[in-house]
Amino acid sequence: MRGQKTFTITSKFVGIIFYLVILTCVINVVIRTYRLFEGDANLAGTWHQDPLSFDVMSFGHLNPSTQFPYRYSEGKLAALRQPPDHYQLLVGHRSPIGYYDYFLSILLTGAVLYGMWELRSIFRSISIKEPFAASNARRIRNIGLLLIGVDIVKIINYIIFDFMANKYFSGAELLIQIGNGIWVGSLLLALSVVYRRGVEIYSDNQLTI
Repeated sequence: MRGQKTFTITSKFVGIIFYLVILTCVINVVIRTYRLFEGDANLAGTWHQDPLSFDVMSFGHLNPSTQFPYRYSEGKLAALRQPPDHYQLLVGHRSPIGYYDYFLSILLTGAVLYGMWELRSIFRSISIKEPFAASNARRIRNIGLLLIGVDIVKIINYIIFDFMANKYFSGAELLIQIGNGIWVGSLLLALSVVYRRGVEIYSDNQLTI
């Protein structure tokens, strides 16, 4: 059947990615948990432990340089320049920000695993011969809501992180990276409605036949 090979390859690829994501998430959680319990609340004597770092901006509070020299490549075909007012905020793993970031990482890890589980379930429940499954409308909707939720969490994280970071350095702001989760999630919500309608039409046709 036309498209069967592409569908089979994609389905197997999603399955492989699913298990790789699980493995990566487990390793990440283990490492983060180990560093949390073995780390300190401050940076004294923790440099060998690779403290947590966050890209932040701070305007006029950390002795900003008025000169931002270029680092040229050979022949001056390209150049590098340090962005003004950009810094890395370093904190201990058992600091308030460290505990908060650990909780946030667990939350986002759970979101990734849930999203991959739903995606894998979609491919496992359909085939070229039976492309419509009623449960998949709910799964597509759930993935859409998940993507929207992740971006909302990032916005909330921006506010909470700035509040916590300003206890160390006033004016430090997290470099927020929202992404396209809200827009993609909204499209998936619309797609879930269309897919549900497709299931209804497909079921009616099967009954007619």
